Amino acid sequence: MVKYFVFTDFDGTLSLTDTGAKVIDVCFGYENRKAFDKLILDKVRTYTDCVAEMWDSVNLSWEEAKELIKDAEIDPYFNEFQKHCKEHNIPIAILSSGLIKLIHEVLHKYLSDEELNKIQIFANDHTIGPDGHWKIIYKDDSELGHDKGKSIEEVKSKDPELKIIFIGDGISDISASKHADYLFAKEGRTLQRWCEQENIPYHPYTTFEDIWKVLETIV
Repeated sequence: MVKYFVFTDFDGTLSLTDTGAKVIDVCFGYENRKAFDKLILDKVRTYTDCVAEMWDSVNLSWEEAKELIKDAEIDPYFNEFQKHCKEHNIPIAILSSGLIKLIHEVLHKYLSDEELNKIQIFANDHTIGPDGHWKIIYKDDSELGHDKGKSIEEVKSKDPELKIIFIGDGISDISASKHADYLFAKEGRTLQRWCEQENIPYHPYTTFEDIWKVLETIV
């Protein structure tokens, strides 16, 4: 019997709100963040250096950060998608370049403790120093701070026969997409453009409802 495993990105994919950007923009500024994004894309500075500096600018208490993301929404069809996966014994894991505490904070609003405990989360961490400034703790020493492809390899090493389903939208999802047997790229986003440019087979999607319509014909 074929076994499947779903990996999904968080910000911009499972979550409709970019939780990291929401927090960073308050302290660092939207325009400054966009300027740093350009420095990364133009390879003037490394991704990890720029992102670390952006997080270093954050000078908020955890309660203040929670207030900023209290209205964050997830994909309206994710709960239903999760139920379908459970019925078919398909595990779900989140792969994120964001912060694990922000992810938990959003998901706790939409999932029960039992549901959330069944989802493995691979993400960066952070600390808040005595001066109130945040410091990102990268998951690994890769050029993106979290090589999502390596996280998939970590899971697959325990069961090499797993068929990998990956759902994403952005640049940080490219390494993970290379490990996918079934790749879903969000319409109009960077990952879809990369797939088109590199002639990588993928399924476009707008919501998790679109994804399940494809998966139910496979699993």
